[in-house]
Amino acid sequence: MYLASLGFGAFLLSFFLWADRGMIDAGKSGVGVLLFALWTIWGAQFFFFRPKQTREDLRTWVIRFLLGLSLVLIIIDSKLLYIHVAIDNLGLLSKGPIQIFPKTASIYFGRILEISAGLYLFSILSRKNSLLQKWSAGLLLCFAVFSHLMVFRMVPLPLIDVFTTISEATVALLEGRNPYQVNHFDLYQLPGVNPAPFIYLPGLFPWSIFGTVLAGDIRGGSFLALVGLALFFILSRSSLGWVERFHLASLLFFGGASLFVAEQAWIDPILAFLCLASGWCLKEKKVFWAGIFAGAMCATKQYGVIAFIFLFLMNINSSGGRYMGLRFFLISLGVALFVQIPFLIWNYHAYVSATITSVGLLPFRPDAYTLTSYFFAQGVSVPWMPILGIFLTLIIAWRCWSLRITDLNSIILAISLSYMAIFLTNRHAFCNYYQLVYLLLIVCIYLDSEGVCCGRGNKLNSPTVFS
Repeated sequence: MYLASLGFGAFLLSFFLWADRGMIDAGKSGVGVLLFALWTIWGAQFFFFRPKQTREDLRTWVIRFLLGLSLVLIIIDSKLLYIHVAIDNLGLLSKGPIQIFPKTASIYFGRILEISAGLYLFSILSRKNSLLQKWSAGLLLCFAVFSHLMVFRMVPLPLIDVFTTISEATVALLEGRNPYQVNHFDLYQLPGVNPAPFIYLPGLFPWSIFGTVLAGDIRGGSFLALVGLALFFILSRSSLGWVERFHLASLLFFGGASLFVAEQAWIDPILAFLCLASGWCLKEKKVFWAGIFAGAMCATKQYGVIAFIFLFLMNINSSGGRYMGLRFFLISLGVALFVQIPFLIWNYHAYVSATITSVGLLPFRPDAYTLTSYFFAQGVSVPWMPILGIFLTLIIAWRCWSLRITDLNSIILAISLSYMAIFLTNRHAFCNYYQLVYLLLIVCIYLDSEGVCCGRGNKLNSPTVFS
């Protein structure tokens, strides 16, 4: 039941992010957000009722189904470049320097998807654990990774303010200028609308600088995070076979809205990587490194603190006791402050205005993929909706603390459900928000191979409570 629920949640995210592109607008019913909400409530029940032990054969079929579904959807329609079409309808393509999808690259991209589909079929139809099956799955992962590199080639300059602001801020920092005082290019040039500021926290800069300097594209940072997650699946200890590891790693690049998120330069894969890295270090009792990764996560994007709350609960529930919990907290806080203080000193008002004030003043988006937007489209105003998301998050956190949950699988699930609840009830949430949830669910499916879920006890690798 537990693994089937994870798989169903990943299925919902894959299909509706593909179908609706993470937005509610004309011609879209918004049924996806309703199903997301129902799945979130269903998932929360695992912190109240004990799940049954997962069957090994079920795990294999869940992974195969999700990967097959992802390949079918992106072959039908990759959903790339939708924002170019939308902006072109507004007549904005002639107002700024852009580069359009190279035709030859699109042809090669189509061939990559076709070869990937063939390799997928070989990997599931070949004799179990045969050399052909392993090589097919391994090559499938290679093509999945290469598909992201092709996206960067096909769309070298996406028309989205996320890409322009991060790129301009990164260049400014490399040139010794304050990235939070940059006058950004007015991409949309809409009357009465000022260019969006750089709202991300400075923990993003190591990733964007890596992409800019070594890859020539700030999106190389998020690509590196996905590669890190894939290497974790392949190299860490697990009862999964090589084929299942390769398939799960391929899902990171093909599943959900991964290609679309890569195209549009959203950074949420970085949060998923830092969250897993911190949790895994806690599991291995490497508190110092866990604090480093957690602090970096909190200093990268504002809602990274939600994941930190559950990682902190995991730590204080562990055998380290209060001292170890305090140590983890202080290291994380120290890293987060160390990253941000230089920019506060550089220009306090510019930094606070960009990262706190402007985020807090973001207006309600009727096209956001949220319950708030769904009810707004039905003519119903629900300004109290965010309270429900906060309430469910607090309930899940309380159960993690009261049950003394310490196994990583349960903590990642709690983080996934809390993010889903917060996003669904927020003023705005789009494709990249839910892609973060999707990546964390894929991590949960991998961690479930260790046979841990909703564990109680005083040890980091506590016994399970499967009935």
